[in-house]
Amino acid sequence: MKSGFPLSMKKIKQANHFSLSSFVIIFLIGIAIPVSCPGDELLDNAAKTVEEMLDKGNYEEALPVFELILQNNKTDASMWVQRGDTLSKLGRFDQARSSYETAIQLNPEEPLFWKKKGDANLGLFKYLDAEKAYDTAILMNQDMAEAWKGKGDALSGLGKFPDAISAYDTAIEINPDNSEFWKSKADVLQELGQFDEVMNVSNQTSGLQPYNGESWKLKGDAFLGLHEFREAIIAYDRALGFEPKNAVIWKQKGDALTGLEKFVEALSAYEKAYQLNPTDTEYLVCIADTLEKLEKSHEALDIYDKILKMSQDNEEFWIRKGNTYLGRGQYEEAISAYEKAIDTDPDNPFSWKQKGDALQKSGKLETAIDAYDMAIGLNPDDPESWEEKGTSLLKLRQFENALNTYESAIKKHPENGDLQEGKGKAYLGIREYMKALSAFQYAIIINPDKGSYWKGKGDALLGLGEFEKALIAYGFAEENTPEDMDVWKKRGDALVALDRFDEAVKAYEQALKMKLER
Repeated sequence: MKSGFPLSMKKIKQANHFSLSSFVIIFLIGIAIPVSCPGDELLDNAAKTVEEMLDKGNYEEALPVFELILQNNKTDASMWVQRGDTLSKLGRFDQARSSYETAIQLNPEEPLFWKKKGDANLGLFKYLDAEKAYDTAILMNQDMAEAWKGKGDALSGLGKFPDAISAYDTAIEINPDNSEFWKSKADVLQELGQFDEVMNVSNQTSGLQPYNGESWKLKGDAFLGLHEFREAIIAYDRALGFEPKNAVIWKQKGDALTGLEKFVEALSAYEKAYQLNPTDTEYLVCIADTLEKLEKSHEALDIYDKILKMSQDNEEFWIRKGNTYLGRGQYEEAISAYEKAIDTDPDNPFSWKQKGDALQKSGKLETAIDAYDMAIGLNPDDPESWEEKGTSLLKLRQFENALNTYESAIKKHPENGDLQEGKGKAYLGIREYMKALSAFQYAIIINPDKGSYWKGKGDALLGLGEFEKALIAYGFAEENTPEDMDVWKKRGDALVALDRFDEAVKAYEQALKMKLER
């Protein structure tokens, strides 16, 4: 292909209906189009040139040639559509949509143009506009399967999953041999958690394309959703046999291995996914999560640092980093990470709640309460923020304030056993043992298998002087939470009150042993 193009004014005059700016475009892009031919023939040559460019994938280079052609023939609807297709391939959906709209103005009765406008709107995530464009195409041609499929995509983007499935079903009815239609339906079924149906679809696509890696991936996804992890791994391995460089399949295999608690192998799969696509932070998150499961939290922190270097304003990873520090008992570092998250989004109640947890564990109870108040102000329906505020108040021995906190929370969440337990503890603090007993009993009705509720009931009965009943309650507590040494200590107190000193000594010895083992 020549790098330049010599022109003379005489040649320009020979193509008198061909504009001077068009020749400037030809000269600048350096395409070899004979200019000795008449204007119409020159346009034909330009059209052939642009076809060659598109065949070679030279989309960017083709755009000036489209400008050349359309400058001299603005009524060629098909050329506007080709320009739109080229822009779509370059991800410039807004410009592509404009090209399709020009084509529609020239020929509003062509359903394909409306369908392509829908595609451009999908690329812009304008799902409602996309749906309208597809509906117009379908109104003109009820048998346009691709328009039905596009409508399904738009409806899926709008969260209208049952309607999306209906649209995909229509597309499949028109053309049952198109595996993409089946796969799009399967994606929505996965969103709905209908993995048995996903399996049916995967069997259908396998029948259409038995040697296709994507079909095996879909089967693996169905098994994964059904928690049949071994079968999922087999399917993903088959898929990787066809597509060994597909990062998504490696990631899904990692998820299946995680389901089997094969964390070392899962880590290897996630790392392979990241190697194949190092721009996707989801794979780094999977790596970090797996490192934490392997109790390699220090390495997990390194991963979060890597992510945050790429995106300082990523609130999610500041929270994750804070959670990791919190789990390691590095409370000051956790507080700092949560504050970074809060700087990014001060209206996220979870960041405030987590900061409160770190402050509480570091003994900064008053400041923790302030953080919980911020969380509650942003989301008063979160029971955990209320509960932890109450816990902080109990530790400060502010029992009346704690009681008010729990009662406010219980009005919103009357069936929350932990809130009832906190209420019981507050009553214990002010020695209202009968009211405490009532709160603990209500908690036990909600969840009879939680040992701390039984322990609280035992404490209330102990305060009421019901020592035999207290022993029974402590027995249930020990059965459900055998690691709680305080249960054994309180058991000893009840036995002393009953003059059963030998048994009391054994209970105290057990409590002491558990304390030393810690």
